[in-house]
Amino acid sequence: MTWNPDEHPRAAGGTFTEKPQSAPEADLALPVQFVRTASGVHRVRATTPQDAARIHTENTGEEATAWEPRELIVRVDCGRIRVEYRFDGEGEEGDYDPFDETDTPFARVNITALPGADSDEEFESHSWCTRVPAYGDSDRFAIRGSALAMELARQVEAGEDADEVARRAARRLADMPDEVIDPASARV
Repeated sequence: MTWNPDEHPRAAGGTFTEKPQSAPEADLALPVQFVRTASGVHRVRATTPQDAARIHTENTGEEATAWEPRELIVRVDCGRIRVEYRFDGEGEEGDYDPFDETDTPFARVNITALPGADSDEEFESHSWCTRVPAYGDSDRFAIRGSALAMELARQVEAGEDADEVARRAARRLADMPDEVIDPASARV
């Protein structure tokens, strides 16, 4: 709306145009946070994970808990095999971009062949990015890590080379979803 000096005190120097005070597109400058609810995982733009949980709960009435990324999700040792699921900042197109609404933070699986008790061998670790969202339930990561570590340890105990067992398993999990950790990835 444009005002003249008789109509608005700030127009004393001539005409004054009042600009609408709309909020800038501030939401697009906020990172995407992930929250867990009874109905699943949701993306919410917010400054912190705790703010995202509060915003989601206020907007939907559904209780939400924040997902906070952490580097080590789970580590399981079994015999000469160590299985770790980690979040190393990887996403859909390389590095995870928290400002991209469509990007997903993915877990990386590290499978390590541990040296034998009387061995001077170096640790051999094989690592691949999976298609498993890192915000998955940590209990599910623990279940999968334990089952995988036990399966691989049995192969080593049966006489297979620990390094080769670890290498094969890591390659098999590369770029793969996992319906134990992420039930939504189950093929229909």
